[in-house]
Amino acid sequence: MIPANITRAHLLRAIAEIDGTPIPPHQQSTRYDLVHEGKRYPPKLVVRVANRLANGEELWDFSGGPETNQFLERHGFTILLKPGNLTPQEEVTIEYNEWVLAQLLEYRKTHPEFYFLTRTNKSGDRLEAGHWFPGSDYLHVGLTRSASGDHSTKSVGLKIDCSWEGHPRAFFVVLFKQERDPAVLRFYRALLNDLAPYGMREENHDCFILPYGEDIPAALQRFLSRDVPIFQELLKKHGLEERLGVSRASFENKLNNVLRVRDASSQENPEYRLARLCWNDNGWVSPSGRGGKSPDRSAFEREHGFGFEEWLFDFDKVLDDGYHYGFLQPVNQEWQAYSGKRYNIRLYARDGESGRRCWIGELAPVEVINRQQSEAVEATYREKGWIKEMERQLADLILRRISWCFTKSKPIPRSWRESGWPSAS
Repeated sequence: MIPANITRAHLLRAIAEIDGTPIPPHQQSTRYDLVHEGKRYPPKLVVRVANRLANGEELWDFSGGPETNQFLERHGFTILLKPGNLTPQEEVTIEYNEWVLAQLLEYRKTHPEFYFLTRTNKSGDRLEAGHWFPGSDYLHVGLTRSASGDHSTKSVGLKIDCSWEGHPRAFFVVLFKQERDPAVLRFYRALLNDLAPYGMREENHDCFILPYGEDIPAALQRFLSRDVPIFQELLKKHGLEERLGVSRASFENKLNNVLRVRDASSQENPEYRLARLCWNDNGWVSPSGRGGKSPDRSAFEREHGFGFEEWLFDFDKVLDDGYHYGFLQPVNQEWQAYSGKRYNIRLYARDGESGRRCWIGELAPVEVINRQQSEAVEATYREKGWIKEMERQLADLILRRISWCFTKSKPIPRSWRESGWPSAS
């Protein structure tokens, strides 16, 4: 048991003593780290040294995990999972958690009365790992209170299921198990009726879903622009805002807790993002033609037969500053929001003909430059003749003026490139 007389001051002195000294292998942490001012420390070692400062001897008779972590959290410290302790599926789920949270926070800038549920800090290590929303291999953006007090289960919101072997799918979910209140039942019937024209269907008893499909950005857009307003208007019409809706206090308390953990993690590690590249058969070194391009008639790649990201891995084009510059369509769509920030970006592509999806690799770190910097890079590309080279590669395609939204990243070492690109899986 950890002595109660160990204070935060003792713990801070212990961190200062540990800082900068080699930590023996047998005292390294295995699953969790204490994060303080951007640095990581073994939680048990911090407590062990703090006990010597408080009680004259190092403490050995106590357990790691919940006992140590909860003790440190009560004293205001942040505990995070060690890097590499996540399955690939968990990593994908966490990436969607971060992306969805960022989009919802941006949406609230113009819709301040929009409240949603985030995760509390009571579910093991999921929050510390980056699960901002309830769920393990899925995430749920709830629009209703999490507890009803009458043993019924009420749940309305967006669900992104990441358990489909790398093919996440999104749904609008309406769940009201064991609900007996006539007023609440009338509200749910009205909601289901209003969503029926868009494809709402009964999944099982008292559970209804409206499939959004696999295009997660489009799904989130439909959720916010069409279905959330329907839900909010009906909630107000039936007078159930206080009874069913997420309260401002609950929203702010839970979100502030999430942001605290999120900020502590981001001090050390850049945020991860997912980005889809248009299909390419040349390793994204040069355009490969219309094969595999998106069948969506509104897509640039479908209309013109190429995408600007098809030169993304042409690492022979590196400027004097040591950086490689390239185009990413997801960045282009939200350039202003991403400008000036750094990310680790994981890339995937979808064959528009077969539907096959492939993980491509990771760019880390990537910095999104602003418009003025982008124009300067484009001018340099033109001076070096690289734009003309790209135009020649596109001689058999309809070409419009190449106007770039650049990001920059350190090029992959040539020795690694020559060994071959990672196989798609």
